[in-house]
Amino acid sequence: MNKTVNTIKIGLIMLVGFLIMQFAASNVFLANSPKVRPNWQKYVAVKIKSYFDSTIDQIALVIPFSNKAVALKETEKKIEELKNTPLIKTAPGVYADSAGKYSVIKLDEMTYKVYTYTINGKTINIKVLSGGTPPTQEMLEMAY
Repeated sequence: MNKTVNTIKIGLIMLVGFLIMQFAASNVFLANSPKVRPNWQKYVAVKIKSYFDSTIDQIALVIPFSNKAVALKETEKKIEELKNTPLIKTAPGVYADSAGKYSVIKLDEMTYKVYTYTINGKTINIKVLSGGTPPTQEMLEMAY
């Protein structure tokens, strides 16, 4: 009986050690190298906090009267309301309701003009809405 308990303890210790190493390999060390991340303490703290925050958010969505669940229901209700709202086409690819409170932009329906620039030996294509002014070469060189 004592031998079985010791075997289980050793197995659990090995499993916990493996999980800690998996976490450390992807969060403490840089890009699968032996170099330690310079800000590893802060990075690990943020990772752990974001994990617990997302877990708490998921739990809050399951509780029927939590603030997050109520907000989600209100958002879903508003989306359903918007789906039934008739929209008027105001420009190519732009739709709005008659009250002017909501608008929908469909990028695939908009007309673009493509401008080609060469920056640092690379060819870059920029889409600009028809009627819009294209960026200058100097502006793009600053951005790239």
